[in-house]
Amino acid sequence: MVFIREPIQDYQPTGQETWYADGNGTIWSDEYHNYGVLWEDPFSLSYYVDGVLVRTTPVNDIDPENYTNGNGLTKPMHLIISAAA
Repeated sequence: MVFIREPIQDYQPTGQETWYADGNGTIWSDEYHNYGVLWEDPFSLSYYVDGVLVRTTPVNDIDPENYTNGNGLTKPMHLIISAAA
């Protein structure tokens, strides 16, 4: 979730609340889906699948390594989605 190029610092959350599976064994590549992220403020990200809220990232998972010096997500970001699966 936080990646800084100079010097390289990288934190990607691994907590269960930051990943999504619908519990139905859905094969996501079998059908078309809409995915979205609402960046509400520096400490609030909400994730949607087909218009339904499925996850909200806990504040303590935004930047636990303090790479942003307590400022949270305040710089412009790009959404990267891998379709490799």
